Amino acid sequence: MPSARYKMSSLKISFCLLVFGIFFIFFPNTSFAETTAYRSASTVSTDNIAGSNYPYTNLSNCSATDGLTCDRPLASGYGNLYFRNFGDFGIPDGSIITSLRIRVTGKTHVPVLALFTGLSRIGSSPYPLFYESCQSLSDRWRMYALNSTTIKVYNVTTPTTNGYLAICLSPSNIKTSNFIFNIHFSHSSAWSSNIDNFEIAFDYTPPAAPYSPQPFLDLPWDYEAKGQTFADAALAISSYFDHEYPLLSSGLSEPNESSSTIVKYKENKRIDDFYSSHDGYDWAKGAKVNLGDPVLAAAAGTAEYVNSCAPCGNMILIDHENGYQTRYLHLQKDGLIVSTPGIKMHVNSRQQIGKVGATGNVLPPGNAGAHIHFGVFEDKNNDGNFNDNVPDGVTDPFGWQASEPDPWESYSFFFNGLSKTGNKSYYLWKKSLGETSATLSPSGGNLNSGHYFFNFFSNAVSQDTSIQLTPEPIISPSNILSSIGPTLLAIAQDQFGNYVTNFLNPFTLIVDFANFDLSHFDQSTLSIYSSQDGVSWTKEPTIIDFTNQKASATFSHFTHFALMANRLDTTAPSTTASLSGNKGKDNWFNSDVTLSFDAQDNQGGLGVDYTLYRINEGSWNSFASAIIATEEGHFKYNFYSVDKDENTEDIKSIEFDIDKTPPVLSINADPLILWPPNGKFVPVEISGDILELHLANKTFNIIDEYNINMPVINDFGDIIFLQALRKGNDFDGRRYIINLEAVDLAGNKSNVQTEVIVPHDQSKK
Repeated sequence: MPSARYKMSSLKISFCLLVFGIFFIFFPNTSFAETTAYRSASTVSTDNIAGSNYPYTNLSNCSATDGLTCDRPLASGYGNLYFRNFGDFGIPDGSIITSLRIRVTGKTHVPVLALFTGLSRIGSSPYPLFYESCQSLSDRWRMYALNSTTIKVYNVTTPTTNGYLAICLSPSNIKTSNFIFNIHFSHSSAWSSNIDNFEIAFDYTPPAAPYSPQPFLDLPWDYEAKGQTFADAALAISSYFDHEYPLLSSGLSEPNESSSTIVKYKENKRIDDFYSSHDGYDWAKGAKVNLGDPVLAAAAGTAEYVNSCAPCGNMILIDHENGYQTRYLHLQKDGLIVSTPGIKMHVNSRQQIGKVGATGNVLPPGNAGAHIHFGVFEDKNNDGNFNDNVPDGVTDPFGWQASEPDPWESYSFFFNGLSKTGNKSYYLWKKSLGETSATLSPSGGNLNSGHYFFNFFSNAVSQDTSIQLTPEPIISPSNILSSIGPTLLAIAQDQFGNYVTNFLNPFTLIVDFANFDLSHFDQSTLSIYSSQDGVSWTKEPTIIDFTNQKASATFSHFTHFALMANRLDTTAPSTTASLSGNKGKDNWFNSDVTLSFDAQDNQGGLGVDYTLYRINEGSWNSFASAIIATEEGHFKYNFYSVDKDENTEDIKSIEFDIDKTPPVLSINADPLILWPPNGKFVPVEISGDILELHLANKTFNIIDEYNINMPVINDFGDIIFLQALRKGNDFDGRRYIINLEAVDLAGNKSNVQTEVIVPHDQSKK
């Protein structure tokens, strides 16, 4: 039989295991706070307020615990000592500040109570630096421990998880040093203070390991069938996601100062771009995306059709059932995987869902603006409805690749009466852009990324050096100069993380351009360029091997690199319109009208590709042969042409009217019979009407069978005088014929007349 002692030991062990199991079950993810190192203020100041003549002295002595002190002599009145700019505490972004630790080293002689410490955010003019009290009455931090004739240490730890103290010591205020401490005392009796050091530290709970979704997307067209790599296609971007204000789908406006700039995914810096506020990516001819090409599902999911967004044109949405939705805009009407709103259909990855089109708002308008607009939205609140996360759920599938914070992720705004915050972007493409990370040793070596190949000779570096090669989007530094394929960012760092910008021995850079079409470029200008900032580019001495289709240059520095050349054609074509038909005034016609367009490219250009036109703000059409207008009405034709290097003419217009209907006329005279024939002149009033909206002119004339000069009629309502006289042998009476002729702007004519008679016999009137 087991002893009681053994039973008790077993019971203790079982109890301990039970407690441990309970703790393990209920607290598996407990994260304990960490504490920063104590830091002293780099800026110490004092003041002389309320009539005190005794501020602190020796201010440089109270930023280190070394026995040297800031001193206030024995005197009455106020005395303040201020501490700010404590530097970087190294608190990771996303941490929760749980406690403030204060450690003050020094001694004081005070008549009552003790010195106390206060906290404020830093005030701006007209307020003083220390303008508020961030602590509650229970947190006045009275430093009784310093009431001594020898140096002592005051320590206190105060929670900062709620209240005004938490606001003042928010992570952003700590990071930007937007806070200031003071040591304060005032009394009518004399007191003194000697402060050796004022230090603070923070307890914080670091953020959980960052969430990163599994990449799942591919590009929404068959780039491989066009001979492209993923990087070549993906980086041939026409329009970028704007990381500052991607608000396009919401209709919200951005500030005026940002209305013509964007922030790309590589750097938190505004660059000029008219397509600001864009919330997705556009790919067009530069990526070999052409009108009518198949548009493919970027990943499997449930597709539906939306036609309620006029600027979007025909749009397909795909819910990928992982919290993300992709959107495909401007599709052609024909070829849609589903074309009835509200109907949903499962699609596989890379399945055709539509065709590249130009519906909705595209620029340039019409088929010349055909492209794929591709957008990604996250269901941030996980309610299955992506529309309530527009625009705050919009995300960049390239992620945010800059070292600075993403402005969109922290942007706060109100939309539909709700407070919203932007979204975090992740790299969601399944394929890499071809980044290369490697270590270069002093013995040299070869590295490549995409079309760029580096040959490092021995002793280019004196120690192992980290090399990072990153393909970047195509660029056009000017209207003439353009890169051929993606550009490249090359970065080198030594073992301590210092950037290596210059090498001890030169290296050779070779760019392979075999897969690129050079027909649009002046090949005599082909050269490798370098840039320190990706904005200003320098043409480097380059050897061009057209046989092997390679360009090479020698460098001693790392930088941005690009293979570039001048475009052969940078001038848009010019189009004239001609009209033929029976023409009246201006562009009025009274017949069918034949409209033709004649487009001419500049001398030495690549030639006109196509001409587009539309009628009365309708849809755009390609011009193939003469257009015949037969209906009556007003016609406005917009038109422009595009050459074979995508130089696009400004939109022109021509207007004309067709009117085949003559004016409708009526005319009356009062009286119509003049009697008696006594030779007197009788007043006759002319009246009538002309039913014609576009009258050019009207003419009245009077024909007298006796060929006597007649009065002039200018308009309806005129009164003329006709003589009541006829010849005795004029048995049918004297006839005055009053004639009206009207002509409209198209040249249509009408005539009408009335008669005034002086009868031979009144009985026959």
